[in-house]
Amino acid sequence: MTEQPKQISAAAVASVGLLALASAMGIGRFSLTPILPLMQRDAGLTMAHGGWLACGNYLGYLAGALICIALAPRPTAAIRWGLAGVGLFTLAMGWTEWQPLWLASRFMAGVASAFVLVGVSAWAMPILVRHDREEWSGRVFAGVGIGIAFAGLFGLAAGIDAWGSRATWIALGLVAVALAALLWRKLGDGAPPTASVVQPNRRALPRRTLIAAVCYMAFGYGYIIPATFLPALARDYIDDPATFGLI
Repeated sequence: MTEQPKQISAAAVASVGLLALASAMGIGRFSLTPILPLMQRDAGLTMAHGGWLACGNYLGYLAGALICIALAPRPTAAIRWGLAGVGLFTLAMGWTEWQPLWLASRFMAGVASAFVLVGVSAWAMPILVRHDREEWSGRVFAGVGIGIAFAGLFGLAAGIDAWGSRATWIALGLVAVALAALLWRKLGDGAPPTASVVQPNRRALPRRTLIAAVCYMAFGYGYIIPATFLPALARDYIDDPATFGLI
């Protein structure tokens, strides 16, 4: 998925990558966590229904990663359309109260966020290496934490100001659409990759790659369950929206 990029500074690459991952992960992946208590309050969503929405998003994330393996889309195309998808499918959460459409929207948002993560990794890292700034990869992936923190604080503000869940979804969707529009041209022209780059490598994965994949899976299992459901459980015991929002 590596392509020949336009001339772009390392600082610009880090900034674009950070913002793209903030949208993909903070809004496309983790926005359900702070909004779930609001959906329980005004949409009557149960914990079981919330679990299905979360599961749909995780399955979409897995499916998006597998699609990237199989099709190897250009990094810039994956980022652009992934960001657009995050925005549109987040907006869709606020346009309806039909739960099957909620499930489909969260699934597709997961697919889109995986496209962005894989695309950013394949686009940004080679450019940073070319600029001898490979250590700046941490700045790019800081976007994941920044996006999650933003989504959490956004949900906290929505709870304190008594926003509805639909209004909160729409507001986050508009933020994601705005970021997609902002970053669209900054990613470059997406020139076709050279023949030497697009030839697939069919060698077996090295053992350390498989070990890393298992560790990443265990890490995800360890944090995703409490991260998603502890705020909703706290809402059952704490009436103050500011307190459970901070949790």
